[in-house]
Amino acid sequence: MPRPADTLARVRAIRAALDEYGIGKVAIIGKARPDCVTPELAKELAALGVMRSTWASENASQHGAGDLRRGTQGAHVREALAACREAGIFVCYNLLVFEPDTTLDDVRENVRFIRDHASHPMNFCRAEPYYGTPLHRDLVSRGTLGGSWLGYDYRSRTSVRSCCSASRRRCSASATSRRTESATGTWASGTRTRCSSSSTTTAGGRRAALGRRCEELTRAISLDTAAFLEEAIALAAGADLADRDHVERETALLGLRIAATDARWHVSLDELYAT
Repeated sequence: MPRPADTLARVRAIRAALDEYGIGKVAIIGKARPDCVTPELAKELAALGVMRSTWASENASQHGAGDLRRGTQGAHVREALAACREAGIFVCYNLLVFEPDTTLDDVRENVRFIRDHASHPMNFCRAEPYYGTPLHRDLVSRGTLGGSWLGYDYRSRTSVRSCCSASRRRCSASATSRRTESATGTWASGTRTRCSSSSTTTAGGRRAALGRRCEELTRAISLDTAAFLEEAIALAAGADLADRDHVERETALLGLRIAATDARWHVSLDELYAT
């Protein structure tokens, strides 16, 4: 809400109403704007029953955030992630790494962010120029908007396109990053909540072990994603962009390696689902 104090009052009122109706502990999964999440609000949300939250973190690069009209989004995300982790709320996030003016330095900054917050499931993608958004209006003013109302489009810098193309499959709707968010997010947040009061019991110990396994798998996949993005950056930075055949071939080969690695991660995720 516009006033942070009103947001806190609203969350407390919801919890009070649940108590009045005799509804005990609940588990809530929701979405939030990270620039609204303060340490105090995170604690109130956890008390309400929020155990998992999904964020649109937009872009970890200050340059990229500025291009997307997001201001100091990166600082807000870092502070909000720390607040939620302290409160016991499990957070998944996405990054709009690629936009019309993305540079390789912007991609590098987003990779650093992924490494710094590897315990959180994440995915990344290209910013879409939805009708009426600042990005859409900006592309119209430049005369660089492609497509139609059925689906608007644009072209990024040549070097950045190879990064985007090589890594596209990993962050598609059914790919590794999405399954990681679903599997480890649900299990890790659930085990964190339930183990707080029963960690000395056999069941509590098993749930704690499962929570650790979820976090280890999440970190491994996040760091693997960061490493592949770094390979894509190196390819884009070192290639002769005039040699289109070479760029396309190397991009395709990197994409195939990512696909092969994804297949192995899917086995690990299948095992986690079956636990």
